[in-house]
Amino acid sequence: AMGGFEDEEGGLERMPYEAAVALSRVGWHEAWRACLKRAEKAGHLDAANEKTGAKKAGTVEKNADWHKKKAAKAVEAWNLLVPQWLDAPRGHKEAAEVAKALVDAAKAASEHAAARRVGLLAEGDQGKKAAREADEEAVQAYQRFESSVAVLKEHRAVLRSSLADTATELLWACGWHAANSTSEAEEISMAAAEDEDEAEPDFDGEDEDGGEGDEDEADDEDDDEDEDAKFGAEYPGSSDDAVQDHAILLGCLKQLFWDPKYPWHGVRIHLREDVASVEAAVEAVSRVPAFSGPFPRGLNAVRLVLREALCTPKDPLGDLARAALSKAEACGLKVMLEVPAKPTAKGEEWVRKVAQETSALSCVRGVALPEAGLELEASGKLLAALRAGGLAPGRCQAALPAPEVEDEEMEAIDGWSKEFRALHSTDPASASQNALLQDGNVLLERPAVIPPKDEGGPEDQQGVLDAASHAADGAQELDLVSSWSLAVPKGIKWKSKDGPSQDWYREFAQRMLASVHSVERGWFFEAWDASGCDGEAAESELKAALEKGWLDFDAQDQVIAPTGPKHTHSFVYLHGFQCDGYSYMCEPEFFYKVKKRAKKKGAKSKAKRDPEGDDDEEDFEPHPGMKVVLPSAPLRKISAYRGEENPSWYDYLTDLDGEGEDEFPKEELEDVVKRIHALLDREVAAVGAKNVFLGGASQGSGVALHCALSYPGASGLGGVCCTMGHVLSMSEISKEWVDSKTPVYVYHGLADETMPWEKWVEGTYKRLGEAGVTVKVTVEGGVEHGDGDREQVWTRNFLTEVLRPASVKKVDDKKKKPAAGKKK
Repeated sequence: AMGGFEDEEGGLERMPYEAAVALSRVGWHEAWRACLKRAEKAGHLDAANEKTGAKKAGTVEKNADWHKKKAAKAVEAWNLLVPQWLDAPRGHKEAAEVAKALVDAAKAASEHAAARRVGLLAEGDQGKKAAREADEEAVQAYQRFESSVAVLKEHRAVLRSSLADTATELLWACGWHAANSTSEAEEISMAAAEDEDEAEPDFDGEDEDGGEGDEDEADDEDDDEDEDAKFGAEYPGSSDDAVQDHAILLGCLKQLFWDPKYPWHGVRIHLREDVASVEAAVEAVSRVPAFSGPFPRGLNAVRLVLREALCTPKDPLGDLARAALSKAEACGLKVMLEVPAKPTAKGEEWVRKVAQETSALSCVRGVALPEAGLELEASGKLLAALRAGGLAPGRCQAALPAPEVEDEEMEAIDGWSKEFRALHSTDPASASQNALLQDGNVLLERPAVIPPKDEGGPEDQQGVLDAASHAADGAQELDLVSSWSLAVPKGIKWKSKDGPSQDWYREFAQRMLASVHSVERGWFFEAWDASGCDGEAAESELKAALEKGWLDFDAQDQVIAPTGPKHTHSFVYLHGFQCDGYSYMCEPEFFYKVKKRAKKKGAKSKAKRDPEGDDDEEDFEPHPGMKVVLPSAPLRKISAYRGEENPSWYDYLTDLDGEGEDEFPKEELEDVVKRIHALLDREVAAVGAKNVFLGGASQGSGVALHCALSYPGASGLGGVCCTMGHVLSMSEISKEWVDSKTPVYVYHGLADETMPWEKWVEGTYKRLGEAGVTVKVTVEGGVEHGDGDREQVWTRNFLTEVLRPASVKKVDDKKKKPAAGKKK
């Protein structure tokens, strides 16, 4: 990432839709031109064709020439669009330089990826020579790519760094998608030419010795080191997954013109009752209280579910939908129409007429086609009908159902499901853009549901809570959660014969909300009221959930309740800049412990089997009696970032880009201190000061430590956890606090450039140590700022340490002391 906000005043944050599509086509055709040109030279793609006579020789060459012509036309279209939008910040001269830099980046990225993947299957001396030549070409192409990126950095007043980063990421993904797709096709063609029985090698997930691919992981790490040595530390990284490349490409394309500040946060309204009820429902949605976080306050959308029974060829909308649209327009809500049209001629006509009827309404910003199916050729016809009716992709998003992302049977070597791979695969024989890419503004959506026990779902009430935190994990590779609710699977073992309590439902609801919040382009609750519910109303109605207090969009603190018979400890943890409390509610494992596995008779310990351990193979469970409080910072306008609103514990008046502590208004920190001290007072009253812990990440780390240092009380807290943060210069260290012997645990990465440890952060903690505070420091090489995986390990290690019985700590301390006469 180019980073930094200096010299960006007036720079563009987004492209027009037409410009984004033009740039994606430049990248696409340049990528396939470069790859097919190299494939033609190597002859691997034509190997099987020449043997079987399936195609005439020269097919690859003709396709390469076709893409060369298409790339030239795409560049022409791109350049024609430049004066319409890119001239505005600094004039045509600088705009032309930026436009040319992006085209040059597309060519360089394409040639670099092609050189690293295509035409490298020859063996012997010929293969070695080809590899050396390709290596040199890859280095030269990447140097050209770097030069183009440097031009973009110099013109941040034209394109802001965030937009330029997304554009270059799109072009990079284009290059690698074409390269990986072509390389795979070459391997298949060569295998067919050698009369092999299978085009792909067998794969069972284990190496010959029965391991889990540890050697492959080690090779990957070596490859990363080789890439850094060859191309430099700023190298974006290579890829070997054409499916993921295509998914990244689609995401970047939408990000170029889509405003991330306005995701879909709404509720489905089923059009089943009278006009007055529908209008009342829409108006009630617009009045739902606000919620905190980096999102619009309150619900901002409704999803109107049309019913074919209420529509006719002459009236494709019906009176209920028309009344709801009018009310939504008046209330300032955006609308997604859910049209259950099937991919038939009749369905296409319905979609086209709906588009015609609503194209003049500014509130209509999306159309969902839930019955379109998973066949892209068929759903593409519904998509074409939508656009033909007047709802153009530049103003209206289309939502299509998405297949399962991962291959649950683990039969595929790449881990993707067959259907998901089909959405994101390209045949080099045609190398044409599919319907998703041609349209450019299609969202893939799935519902977020908790599966029942017989489908791998939870068995007990704690399991349901943890499943709620991860309910939308399967949609992370997608765009939108089409629906979610508070429905609980049947057959759950409840601790009480009366079933779940109100407090349990509140935590369950906030965990579900946290999970769907993590899906970038938004979500819709299942139904507003009983008119749209087929099951238990209270669990599927947003209206009922709000009335019962299960859901609270205005909640400033998220809480993970203690398990076990008694509340014994509390941990208050403050998030970093631009995050919120929900960021951790969807990953409660940050505050859990490793679950002990039942040891089989005669089995060796895990430590002996795997000295390093592997979190991916471990299960986690809550610490009994531990309550976790996750406050959310208020939204503030950040002065150093042109007044952009972000969740932040205080405003940043400067951005020193890692050179030191940034300036901030002291009075804002004072307000935060009052709030956190009030939280601590409540927890201390419940479990005692020594059983209350305080911590935070990044900005939240410094704020947490400041609050701890200023918290009154001679007994002191049980401990402070500081991850990737620093001690604020204004934080005072009193003798009373030193005497309380509250330990401070510090966790930091040595690759952190935002808050560099050796440059200045370490010195802030030395100030604590010199004052007599017990500071326990853990630093790790290669860990960058914001590394959530390491932060998760650090918070777990902190809790494990502070919750150990005192007797165990004393024994461990004795073990750590060096023996007499030996050096430390």
